[in-house]
Amino acid sequence: MVLEAEERGCLAEVLVITSALSIQDPRERPTDKQQQAQAAHARFADKESDFLAFLNLWRHLRERQRELSGNQFRRLCREEFLNYLRVREWQDIHGQLKQVLRSMDVEVPRLPEDAVDTRSVHMSLLAGLLSHIGLKDPDKHEYLGGRGARFAIFPGSSLFKKQPRFVMAAELVETSKLWGRMVGRIEPEWAEELAGDIVKRHHSEPHWERKRGAVMAFERVTLYGVPIVVQRKVQYGRIDPALSRELFIRRALVEGDWDTRHHFFHDNRKLLEEVEDLEHRARRRDIVVDDEALFAFYDRRVPETVVSAAHFDSWWKKEQRTDPALLDFTRDELINDGAGDVSEDDYPDVWRQGPFTFPLTYQFEPGSAADGVTAHIPLKVLNQVEADGFDWQIPGLRDDLVTALIRSLPKPLRRSFVPVPDNAARAIAGLVPYEGSLVDALAAELTRMAGERVPANAFELDRSPTTCASPSARWTAGTGRWPRTRTWSGCEPSSNPDSARRSRPRPRAWRGRGSPPGTSVRWSGPWNARRSVPRSRGIPPWWTRARAWPCGSSTPGPSSAPPCGRAPADSSCSPSPPRRSW
Repeated sequence: MVLEAEERGCLAEVLVITSALSIQDPRERPTDKQQQAQAAHARFADKESDFLAFLNLWRHLRERQRELSGNQFRRLCREEFLNYLRVREWQDIHGQLKQVLRSMDVEVPRLPEDAVDTRSVHMSLLAGLLSHIGLKDPDKHEYLGGRGARFAIFPGSSLFKKQPRFVMAAELVETSKLWGRMVGRIEPEWAEELAGDIVKRHHSEPHWERKRGAVMAFERVTLYGVPIVVQRKVQYGRIDPALSRELFIRRALVEGDWDTRHHFFHDNRKLLEEVEDLEHRARRRDIVVDDEALFAFYDRRVPETVVSAAHFDSWWKKEQRTDPALLDFTRDELINDGAGDVSEDDYPDVWRQGPFTFPLTYQFEPGSAADGVTAHIPLKVLNQVEADGFDWQIPGLRDDLVTALIRSLPKPLRRSFVPVPDNAARAIAGLVPYEGSLVDALAAELTRMAGERVPANAFELDRSPTTCASPSARWTAGTGRWPRTRTWSGCEPSSNPDSARRSRPRPRAWRGRGSPPGTSVRWSGPWNARRSVPRSRGIPPWWTRARAWPCGSSTPGPSSAPPCGRAPADSSCSPSPPRRSW
């Protein structure tokens, strides 16, 4: 304690406290006068520490001793419930310590009269009381001490009512229970700084943090079993460089979880996304190399000293001057050897029909509505697009489509084309894409191959997977989006009221006098025709209603039968709900 105080510049204060700790407490509490003694000693107490009470008492005794004679001073000690002999012993030990320090060429300064640096004083005392620290138990009025001990603050302490989280005790006395006497509040950082190698550090959960650009872990520091630091984040590179380097390569370089401006990094991510897009188009998961191959690529090139983003930036700043393409991916390195038969020409980016060009998107999510190929058709040209050609699919999925169609044949016809994949490949070789209907062309080719007539209506189109059917279509207008459909009839304006109302002009309202000409309102298309006619013109309200039928006609008023002649109960031709316009 004394040597630590000499380094921290609080030798005079600590010398007084250590000499007081070497003797029995000079303050007395007689059994019959405990309240009077407690009131007399209360003026020396400090709310943060019992140790500082000795400094206050020392100053008081030195001041009164200079003013009073020997007998008067002895009488003062008796009146203030102080043991005169212990006070003299205290002073003698203090003088002896000063002589020992002078023999060591250590000058003891005078005790300052102003405020005391409590942090330096308590850290100096803590240097000799590291085994007597305690952590407050939040559920009990107890402290967890060193080596599993549990103690409570002595009731006579000034910290008994307001107990801090960490304390140090000058002594542990066991009576009815284990009590900590002469305690003071401390900070856990003080114990960690003073203990040095005595503390034990435990690290857990090493993980990569993108914001810090380093591998971090949670550190737990204990001193004689007392946790003084819990869940503190520290850089794991100085603790386990090998694991930190591996995590940096896997998370930052391989997985791309890194914010950096290095050109090679963004070029590699872009090339990897292009190859992954080819997987979506080909509906395969074996085209792109796995993460282990990418890790091996960086592991061969990045030195072992690189354990974080800062280390990498420092190394790459020098290395790129000599070999700027050292970390650049090539397309061949990202594609597996067994995926060489996949060609990007079989999976185009656009679908062309006459003067129109529609973008295509690919998604490999079996079971979802967006699985497969999607053609994005602007709503304003939807009524100008024809269904011809969409049934041929894109070249990359045509083999699967033809195979699925052959499998959908009835068993008597399907027997002639076993094995199906081989015969599907032969049939595709004899087809001329986009000439006529795929079903008709395939039926003719299979008839030629088998020598037995295969009718076009023998294919069960409903049995083919949705990903092998025609590309699903989605029509757009501005920033709006309408649901996609896999049948061309679902895209036609005549089958969708919303698309019809947006792709064709609305009928003009009747502006003439009297009743409108004719006895019915008919517009081509399944939208609800509207007339804005005032009731004052003598027109019955039910004439302002029109019902739309999927057959392509509309009827005014409360008619219950469509013009196509189908029964009203026919679900294929049920009217849309009427709209009222006044």
